Amino acid sequence: SISKTKKILDKLAKTKERIAIYVGSGAIGEAVKRLVNSDGENVVFSKENGFLVTSSIHKINALILCSLSDSFILCYNKEECISGIRNNYKPILDSEGFAKVLANEELLQTDFQAALLCKHFDVKKMVIVTDVNGVFPVDPKSNANVERIKNISTKELMCLGRTSVDSGVAKIIDECSMECIVVGCDEIIATEEWNYDNFKDIGTVIRGEKIND
Repeated sequence: SISKTKKILDKLAKTKERIAIYVGSGAIGEAVKRLVNSDGENVVFSKENGFLVTSSIHKINALILCSLSDSFILCYNKEECISGIRNNYKPILDSEGFAKVLANEELLQTDFQAALLCKHFDVKKMVIVTDVNGVFPVDPKSNANVERIKNISTKELMCLGRTSVDSGVAKIIDECSMECIVVGCDEIIATEEWNYDNFKDIGTVIRGEKIND
């Protein structure tokens, strides 16, 4: 919702942590999926067209975020991102601008693309903000009584399949010796400020195997 988004953006705008943001397809993406399948037929995009469709949706959502707060700036390359941070903006990364990093991959899910961008920027910490609070052994939307996993290795995450995090993320976390926290938007709104270390207590920490060793 716009009201929740504004609250999260407010916390992001005030944080002193150096961050960059990658936004998913959200409600617009779901609407496009319904439109594509409106006749009960599966429309198959080529890899190139599939990337252009998803990146266009990402850009729309990124521009919406920029319009909600003047603390954010849409960036099309690494140089713009670094310049934005130096000028006290919070960069939102444009997927089409980073096509060389993203477009050749088979997986177009947002979490996976965000992990690739972390790899590109040599970032060691990633926060996945989602509508469920962390990683669960089964889909929490279908089982309200299931308990959140507080800490999980990438190996364990890959065995779970897709419950709260998109496929491929664990592989990138391992490759780059990253740490990732999956946290719900409601839990972020309830915290006083955007703080990576505090999110460890309210979300799920995913640790790469190299970190665990």
